[in-house]
Amino acid sequence: MKKSRIGMIVAFTSLVIFLSGCFLFTYSVSGYVKSSSGNPLVGVTISFSNGSQSVSNDSNGYWSKDGLSGSVEVTPSKNGWTFIPLSTTVSKSKNDVNFVGYIPGSLMWKYDVGSYIISSPAIDDDGTIYFGARNGYIYAINPSGTLKWRYHTGEYVDSSPAIGQDGSIYVGSRDGYVYALTTSGRLKWRYHTGGYVTSSPAIGRDGTIYVGSYDHYLYAFSPMGSLKWRYKTGEYVYSSPAIGQDGTIYVGSYDGYLYALTPSGIRKWRYKAGDHIYSSPAIGQDGTVYISSDSKYLCAINQNGTLKWKYSTSGKFSSPVVGPDEVIYVSSYYGYLYAINSFGTLKWRYHIGGYVSSSPVVGQDGIVYVASSYNYLYALNSNSLLKWKYKMESNVVSNPVISQDGMLYIGSNYGYLYAFITSSIGIASGSWPMFHHDVRHTGLKP
Repeated sequence: MKKSRIGMIVAFTSLVIFLSGCFLFTYSVSGYVKSSSGNPLVGVTISFSNGSQSVSNDSNGYWSKDGLSGSVEVTPSKNGWTFIPLSTTVSKSKNDVNFVGYIPGSLMWKYDVGSYIISSPAIDDDGTIYFGARNGYIYAINPSGTLKWRYHTGEYVDSSPAIGQDGSIYVGSRDGYVYALTTSGRLKWRYHTGGYVTSSPAIGRDGTIYVGSYDHYLYAFSPMGSLKWRYKTGEYVYSSPAIGQDGTIYVGSYDGYLYALTPSGIRKWRYKAGDHIYSSPAIGQDGTVYISSDSKYLCAINQNGTLKWKYSTSGKFSSPVVGPDEVIYVSSYYGYLYAINSFGTLKWRYHIGGYVSSSPVVGQDGIVYVASSYNYLYALNSNSLLKWKYKMESNVVSNPVISQDGMLYIGSNYGYLYAFITSSIGIASGSWPMFHHDVRHTGLKP
């Protein structure tokens, strides 16, 4: 009798599973697509991740879809447009799956700090944007453009923040301190060096923080703020360190040398790149280190410290970046953006006017973004075709960064942090697609 009951239970369970497969629960979703002006945006294709046939919206911007099941990602698309949100995941009936379309290059918002922003923004995993300003504050801004918190240091904050694995924010100030802050803006620790700290920290795989100072030293700190070591160069260190795959730390000095140090602070080699080095190194896929100097050269240095090649122009260069095709992008103080092949020849150059000290950033779709002293932010494709440009209120020294939702953030000398819509879904997957490698500014090559 007991076995019979068990058999009946098994049979009933099998029947339920079978019927569930035959009568799969389905649902419907719908919504509107509008432009940023609030008008219907027609000709938008709505796609579904489960393989269902896509649909198009009508003249009112309305769309709908029946027969969906399970968890489905809904994504709008229209040539020449970017959408917010980029996509939405649904799992039940909804009638408000709405999207807003923007033309790339549109200003989403700007936040006024009332002081120069030389610092370059970093982005945390939750979308929080961190940067410093010359009013002495370190800012944390929500993705919506509202203030999350700010922390006051004793002087200008030209250094760009770096974000650790635990979310700690590391940044220098011209008061001579290196600061470590929590995600809520509380001080964890600070360490006083013997000079301005305008260099931006880099973070090693073990959490060690590396940063330069005007006292001529490169410092290495533990995540708890204790000094591990320091290495003395021949002049002040404005350059921000870069960390290779093997843990080698590369940094430039105003003495004109590029230094390569072991993780324990022992010099491996140094290379005389020119008179002075302000820029920060970038590292290529094969470990080549790219650095520019006041001597108007972009140098490519082998991992053993020998010169691979150098490229000359009529002006100083910004910090270089490396795109997904190993093309090096660098801007010059004489108003050009250069694209240089990995073997040292010119691919193209584009005149953007004025002096340019801001570094480019390469987006996931290959678009290169760069700002100039003529107040414009430019977007070019990988063949130097202008996609769009936007005139800001003042010139720019800050380096741009692109979030995973396609927002480009950049500071200006007028005191604004700008947020622009782009077609790029984050930064490119290249060797070194932006200043300090990634949106967290770790300066670490993975």
